[in-house]
Amino acid sequence: PPGMPVNAELGLEFYRDRDRQMIEKAIGGAIDEGIPYDLQLQLTLPSGHTKWVRTVGYPVYEGKRVVSLHGTFQDVTEVRHSQAQLAESERTLRLFIEHAPAA
Repeated sequence: PPGMPVNAELGLEFYRDRDRQMIEKAIGGAIDEGIPYDLQLQLTLPSGHTKWVRTVGYPVYEGKRVVSLHGTFQDVTEVRHSQAQLAESERTLRLFIEHAPAA
């Protein structure tokens, strides 16, 4: 549920392959080097469905030491689908114009 604290290991279970590697690297960089991250990754829900999420994380310091990470998740699945549809429409239009006979 929104607002509920998330355990990192629990959250990582939903990422697969390349996306899991990317989020693990980003979390490591935030903890070890204080580097914030802003990524769009795909995760797999327990139902098997996939979603695209934007995850933003930033380190929280106590003195010079990172003591936790704060961040957000935003479902960007519809945005990603819309972008893909737009790109396909642009490709189709470009092909049509390139192969249209000259008037």
